Amino acid sequence: MQRIRNFSIIAHIDHGKSTLADRFIQLCGGLAEREMEEQVLDSMDLERERGITIKAQTAALQYRARDGNQYLLNLIDTPGHVDFSYEVSRSLAACEGALLVVDASQGVEAQTVANCYAATEQGVDVIPVLNKMDLPQAEPERVVSEIEDIIGIPARDALRVSAKTGEGVPEILEAVIHRIAPPSGRPDGPLKALIIDSWFDNYVGVVMLVRVVDGALKPKDRILLMSTGASYQCEQVGVFTPKAREKDALAAGEVGFVTAGIKELKAARVGDTVTLERRPAREPLPGFKEIKPQVFAGLYPVDPGDFEALRDALEKLHLNDASLRYEPESSQALGFGFRCGFLGLLHLDIVQERLEREYGMNLVTTAPTVVYQVLRRDGAVLEIENPSRLPDPGAVAEIREPVIKASILTPHDYVGPVLTLCNQKRGVQRNMQYLGRQVMLTYELPLNEVVMDFFDRLKSASRGYASLDYEFLEYRAGDLVRLDILINGERVDALSLIVHRENAQHRGRERRRHHTQEEAARETEGGQEAHEAGGQRRDSAGGISSDPAGGKMNFALILFLLLVATGAVWALDRYWLRRRRPAGRAEPWWVEYPKSFFPVILVVFLLRSFLVEPFKIPSGSMLPTLLVGDFILVNKFTYGIRLPIVNVKVADMNAPQRGEVMVFRYPENPALDYIKRVVGLPGDRISYRNKRLSINGEEIRIKTDGEYHYIESGHNFVAAQRLTETLGEHQHAVLLQAEIPGVHLSGVRLFPFRENCAYNEAGFSCTVPPGHYFLMGDNRDSSSDSRYWGFVPESHIVGKAFLIWWNFDDFKRIGQLIN
Repeated sequence: MQRIRNFSIIAHIDHGKSTLADRFIQLCGGLAEREMEEQVLDSMDLERERGITIKAQTAALQYRARDGNQYLLNLIDTPGHVDFSYEVSRSLAACEGALLVVDASQGVEAQTVANCYAATEQGVDVIPVLNKMDLPQAEPERVVSEIEDIIGIPARDALRVSAKTGEGVPEILEAVIHRIAPPSGRPDGPLKALIIDSWFDNYVGVVMLVRVVDGALKPKDRILLMSTGASYQCEQVGVFTPKAREKDALAAGEVGFVTAGIKELKAARVGDTVTLERRPAREPLPGFKEIKPQVFAGLYPVDPGDFEALRDALEKLHLNDASLRYEPESSQALGFGFRCGFLGLLHLDIVQERLEREYGMNLVTTAPTVVYQVLRRDGAVLEIENPSRLPDPGAVAEIREPVIKASILTPHDYVGPVLTLCNQKRGVQRNMQYLGRQVMLTYELPLNEVVMDFFDRLKSASRGYASLDYEFLEYRAGDLVRLDILINGERVDALSLIVHRENAQHRGRERRRHHTQEEAARETEGGQEAHEAGGQRRDSAGGISSDPAGGKMNFALILFLLLVATGAVWALDRYWLRRRRPAGRAEPWWVEYPKSFFPVILVVFLLRSFLVEPFKIPSGSMLPTLLVGDFILVNKFTYGIRLPIVNVKVADMNAPQRGEVMVFRYPENPALDYIKRVVGLPGDRISYRNKRLSINGEEIRIKTDGEYHYIESGHNFVAAQRLTETLGEHQHAVLLQAEIPGVHLSGVRLFPFRENCAYNEAGFSCTVPPGHYFLMGDNRDSSSDSRYWGFVPESHIVGKAFLIWWNFDDFKRIGQLIN
């Protein structure tokens, strides 16, 4: 045991914890170079993308120190977010030491402070480490002062490293050996092992991650879980290096995994104590408690037919997340769904995203609520997490809301806005402490106010510099009422909230406005979405602006009115004023200027109304044919001559052909202009199954062109599979993303003649009615309308897109023909 060191890493998001763990594994040879990858301990895609740790991981590393001895270093990589504070406390209880990693360019954050306090309260030795010293903006002296002032531990001898380059990392391992005490325990005593984390494996059942405090554990031993009294036979023990490696036994001081054929995750609770059935410990390890959800929300499938699929998905998630609670519920407005309990907002966000990514669910999530205590007049106390279950007001003596103690760390420049925000959220200030350039604010806040929009508003008020940590304080009586939302005079239970009486009117108007905006967004389809190329109103320049709500007159109508006005002055002067004007007298200005403008306006009006019209592509619905920022010209006489403004055809020309890029007026709102590719002609039978297009029973030929990446404003806009389709005489590229469902069902009802189609998530089959065309985009999965696009009436056609005439970002595109 003298050559074992158990330690954890305490760090804020993006301060380099996972990168530092990678360097430790490399130095100690835990994985071969070919097996290494970035964030090797973060096994989930969400962890890698967000830079957070969701599930605890361990790595048993063999390190030969400079003193010549071989040491076993057990690294316990734990979550750091406040939602998982209990798991963090149990992981710290399994350690004798912790590395406090702080970004030398950013400084101390509230989350770091809270976890460091938790470590020191448990007697864990804390070693400060300044990371990212390779950055030019690193300020080590300032950060050292912050650690000493805010956290209160000496930091003058803090290790200064760069996990990215590896500089200074060996010194950390030496410090772990010399500054962290070896584990204490009785190797010959009754077995006591702390469960740090657990998860479900399809092959061996529940896997328990444990720290052995006393005794030893071997396969075939009969173990006892002290919180439930259930006993199981140990089947396998081992360690992660981070690869799983079996061992003959886990001895006191070691950290490893145990499997015992346990079928349910709730049987192996985090913080529970494992002992031997034949020689049990007298008392469990301290600190165990039941994890209770703090935030509740309703999850409803957009398609009612997906209810059973959602149930299956939640059951599978629950296998690996015992803190997730769910039960069926129904709503008049949303149908059948589930009321789910979460540890916090991050936990809710993770579960929702995993349901959408891993199980292909398309969900509607109700506003998050918290658990309230309701004291009835008969003395009974109820716990209510669903506002619709609140008893009749006449039977309620008082409603108690959960109150938290929030610690907010912010630069002093933003103290004013943060104080204003906390006061708006009914907060009570308990302390304000100036610590160098930072200010620590301590507030008591109702948890209900925090789960709504507090995090977003805090980041806005502080320009992203403030950080928040909180802990539950107590239930406190308040003047609370249930806010009901009525639609068509009927209460919609899924939209009900429990709010403070003084905020009820404001919150009700806010909910009503939000609901109205959602309805408007659905009615105008996905034109409001980030990736749409259509759904934008034409502005006075004839392009496409981002004002879909209207308020601007149609440019053609403005031109027409100017033409009429200037033409009237021109005619009046030619046939009457000129004859009555005395010889030698100059024309008045109100005649001279309109006469000069009239021929120019006439030419522009004729060109724009009958020949060409310019547009600008604002977003990526037509990738890769058209890019954001392309200014295009549309041929307005290709498909027939139409009268301006009223868009009535007066002469037939050519009919649209498959594969041509067409601009048209959105059927639900003709004030909006869209751009898509013609796929189906009148009478065609269109089938789109498993993302493969067929016309009249013949599948369109495709060719795979590899992956497509498009960079916009420095961000990877889309990474998708690129295919080449042949439609008629046109060969063109389309983009598909495998993880996105084939059809976005929620918008199907927006289109005329939808009874001509049969839709499901795999695809659709449609017969194009007479006088209509069927259109789809090229970027079919990132553009939601391209997954359910309907029929466009012939009368709504604007013209054929044929030329890119300008692009400020890419001059090479100028002059390219579309198609």
